[in-house]
Amino acid sequence: MPLITPGGKYIYGWLKVKEDRTLYLPDEPLEEYGIQKCSKLFIMSGSGTSGGFSVMSRGMLEAHKSYLLDVLKKDPVLFNQTEEGYIYRTKQRIFSWVYLDERHYISFPENVLEAMGVCIQDELLSIRSSNVAFVNILQGPIVDRARKSTELKHYS
Repeated sequence: MPLITPGGKYIYGWLKVKEDRTLYLPDEPLEEYGIQKCSKLFIMSGSGTSGGFSVMSRGMLEAHKSYLLDVLKKDPVLFNQTEEGYIYRTKQRIFSWVYLDERHYISFPENVLEAMGVCIQDELLSIRSSNVAFVNILQGPIVDRARKSTELKHYS
């Protein structure tokens, strides 16, 4: 897992949204964040600077007693992950959930992909973020530096 600057963020690599609205998630972040195949994952919109979205599992949120659990519990449809394509909006973020299949692909309903500001063929930079989530960003200074690196893996 390369760093693009000394002491900087750990980068998993580049991920590309395919025509069928699927996105491959590499082994490294799945193992690091204890994410199992064939599971439902919460996603949260990224910052205004970087765009994209964060990926997190219920198990990791519970293990770390994350404040995000309280946010997710405010909407039972989202928290129980019962309605595919469901979107929950707060003042600052957009939340939804996606399913991770046995091949490490998540499938986005069209409205969720759009709500996250992501398009088909977009390349996202996958980065270790916090103790409960990893981020997949579209733009900003980190992406600009990463575009200059020849060491990063490309997943599709």
